Amino acid sequence: MKRITLRRIRTIFLAFAFLVAANLLYAGNLILKHERPVTIGGRTIAYQTVQLSDPSQLPQGSPWRDYLNTRLDNGMTIYQYAKTASSALSKDMVLTLSDANGNSFSSRSKIDNTYNIHLYDYLNRFESSRNKSYIFLHEFAHVVMLNSYPPSYNFGTLDYGSNGVHYLDDILPNHNTAWVEGWANGFAAHNNGGMIYDYDLNSSDCTAFLKRNTFDEMARNELFVAKVIYDAIRKIPGGQDSLYEAIARTSPHYSLQEFSAQYTARYPQNKVAMAKILFEASHGNISLDEMLAYVNNGSKKVSRDLYNYLDASGLLSAPQKKPTPPPTSYAGTSGKTGFWDVIGDFFKKIFAFFKPSSRESAPLLPDYSVAAASRDVSEPSSVEAYAPEERNESHHYYLSEEALRAQKDYYKYLKQYNALMATKSPDMKKVKQVRDKLIEAKRIMRKYGVQHKH
Repeated sequence: MKRITLRRIRTIFLAFAFLVAANLLYAGNLILKHERPVTIGGRTIAYQTVQLSDPSQLPQGSPWRDYLNTRLDNGMTIYQYAKTASSALSKDMVLTLSDANGNSFSSRSKIDNTYNIHLYDYLNRFESSRNKSYIFLHEFAHVVMLNSYPPSYNFGTLDYGSNGVHYLDDILPNHNTAWVEGWANGFAAHNNGGMIYDYDLNSSDCTAFLKRNTFDEMARNELFVAKVIYDAIRKIPGGQDSLYEAIARTSPHYSLQEFSAQYTARYPQNKVAMAKILFEASHGNISLDEMLAYVNNGSKKVSRDLYNYLDASGLLSAPQKKPTPPPTSYAGTSGKTGFWDVIGDFFKKIFAFFKPSSRESAPLLPDYSVAAASRDVSEPSSVEAYAPEERNESHHYYLSEEALRAQKDYYKYLKQYNALMATKSPDMKKVKQVRDKLIEAKRIMRKYGVQHKH
């Protein structure tokens, strides 16, 4: 029998302690809550909240039961996915379902050290299950980013413009905002059949309406960023694992350019694939210098394969312009090794198709609490997407039927506008007519909207 040396015992002990520490670091639970308005004479006076251990504890006839049982592309229901993925998060995730009308948002609470996703009643008024599941997946993507990025990271640097809302066709004020929303869109679409509400990212022409914009403007559009992320996941061999690893291990990122440069530095074998995705999504609007900034960290020294692609795409012979740097540039922390490299593997557990965790949370008995109705529920609201928040604060507003119709019209006219712009010689008279209808739909949505406070 071989003698176990002291060094071997110490090695085994350290390995065991390492695994214990890693599992403690990623030991989040799902906390499920249901909120109901308390009304007297048609006026809301308070909000009653119950904490649940299972969707079966929801009131009989609650549409949230059906919602939580909506099946995602990975085979899990929304509830199963939220519960399983929560075990890979570094903090507990609170999923609040509310019978009050309002807009969904996500946040990281500085009060109780949890991630919070607030989902409201208007979800259940969409006909398509893809639309319903998308909203959860989009907000969960924000949670994933917060979990992956350092604790010091927050959404405070985002800028959505004067009204604090954003649409798929908007050119946002900065690259950081487009990156955060584009990542959430791409992540959600990947788990939702490629759909962002009624908009399909599977089409190679889904960003055609941006053809007349500069590449810098494209990179400030959340749909463009989403298309790049979505295609990178699908089209690059091993794209899902490599992309998610780069998100976790080279964080934080403040623009698509910063992420792409760090991703291709970590995975140089994917430079050509990423270059193709950027070229196709931009419909060739990207310049050589911009391409090099995204896939080669700005260096003009390239591999033979990348040189051949740049030559074949016509970028080497095209008139050149200097890339426009992101208006707010931050340095990421790339090249993490050792302990944090191993910890980064936990991040990938969130995304892969995996079996539900055998670790069960402690049973949670219903525990009702009543909060004063300090929020205005009579003021109408649009169904625009709102910015992620850093405050533990909810917003409840009445959602009108007119606002719902405007949202449907918005996606209908956006698809028509994009289809016209995708043609070789767009009929600009028709383009203007459809564009005017698109703008009118947005005006109606804003009419019922409330300015978002950052």
